[in-house]
Amino acid sequence: MNDIKFNDVSMSYKSLLDDLWRKGFTLVSAEHYKCLVEGKELTKTELDDFYSRMNLLKEMLNDVKLRVHSLVITGSDALERWRSFTSFTHPMRHLPRQLLLKCEKGKEPLLCTQAYCKFLQIAVSNPELLQPGSSLENDQPNGIKTLRSFHLCEAPGAFVLALKHCLANLDIKLDWKMNSLSSQQNDSFKHAAPIEFDDNFNNNSARMVFGPDGSGDILNFTNEFLQKFVADFGKFHIITADAGIDCTDEPIDQERKMLPLIEKQLEIAFECLCTGGNFLIKIFTFFENETIQLLTKLCGAFERVECLKPPSSKPGNSEIYLLCINFFGQSKQKNVALSRFFTQQIEECARFFINHQIRFIQFNLHTFRRLSQSERANLEFQKCIVQEVMADFLWHKIFGYLFSFPPPSQFFENYVKMVSLNNNCRTHRAVSNDTKINKIRLDLTEIQTPKN
Repeated sequence: MNDIKFNDVSMSYKSLLDDLWRKGFTLVSAEHYKCLVEGKELTKTELDDFYSRMNLLKEMLNDVKLRVHSLVITGSDALERWRSFTSFTHPMRHLPRQLLLKCEKGKEPLLCTQAYCKFLQIAVSNPELLQPGSSLENDQPNGIKTLRSFHLCEAPGAFVLALKHCLANLDIKLDWKMNSLSSQQNDSFKHAAPIEFDDNFNNNSARMVFGPDGSGDILNFTNEFLQKFVADFGKFHIITADAGIDCTDEPIDQERKMLPLIEKQLEIAFECLCTGGNFLIKIFTFFENETIQLLTKLCGAFERVECLKPPSSKPGNSEIYLLCINFFGQSKQKNVALSRFFTQQIEECARFFINHQIRFIQFNLHTFRRLSQSERANLEFQKCIVQEVMADFLWHKIFGYLFSFPPPSQFFENYVKMVSLNNNCRTHRAVSNDTKINKIRLDLTEIQTPKN
């Protein structure tokens, strides 16, 4: 892929912002299953051609990643400057603050982070995530049903809280379990943030799952432990898996490093998910044979698999989420061959997401240390608009039902005034309320549904 020309920084950035809501690809659905299951396996020559094309896609992405790597290895200062700049161009950088600013003081949703926003964006755009095919438990005196969820690599708990808020709209109670590394876990393990027990976690210690050795490292979860866990606590309607590894030093090796974690998360989900349940897992690229084999396993286990990159996911990284709907159950999984249909789906999906990613990385490379003050102000202005639109969307979908709000936000109007008064502005002063972000704590208390 040739470098994209960015003659007009403003229009180029607007084009990238327009794409934020378009990053979804249906890998398999119920309509595909005849092609998926009855498809003929590719010949060795055809498979070799397929993997050659996937390798070309990998090289396209790695070429751009290596350009970034060569830019930042000159010293820690260069790396920090790059991180600061990509944070600046991240369109949803201030969305959590936007949401907090809409709430009355003292009534803010705690743990309002990018992870919290990502889950909300996925859930409100895909409501079937919250409606598993299996029957919910109806064990409440008032008739309210209970949904059971299990969250892997979850600390500090943003997905749990976001799910809880989503379900409050549906009059569904959440019964959750959560896994992450314990505070005693060795620092060499980077796939989740360690938990330091404070009062919030002590109040919910029975919900924490640290595995057979107490470390919280899911790679140490044995079959015996999982079977006993299910026997003791039952199966779950929803499982989320949000593991990740910092690959800043080796950006082209991310897929290989993530493979054992993804494989283990699938194993846990297949053991703990009830028939009809839903699964949300974070993955990265899928160019290699081993990762593609895991995709075939997933696609044979669920009625539908969607690949999504929510708007709050940083556009220049490889992170995507697989939304897997309606688990067939362990005994009813289908054998999926690497047929012409399925390999074409995988190739088109991979190309779709890396094209979006490469465009954003190239924009960052082109504009790094080159933006004028007026161009920076223009980018801030565009970010302000899309963040306000997204904040209002989530507010009306979720927050307006749970929290007491002041009149509609005056943020956009205030920002226009600020820009008109100071065209040399370099930062987003209207959303600089850092103290709220610094003080966010996990809040997993019961949500009271408002009385009509």
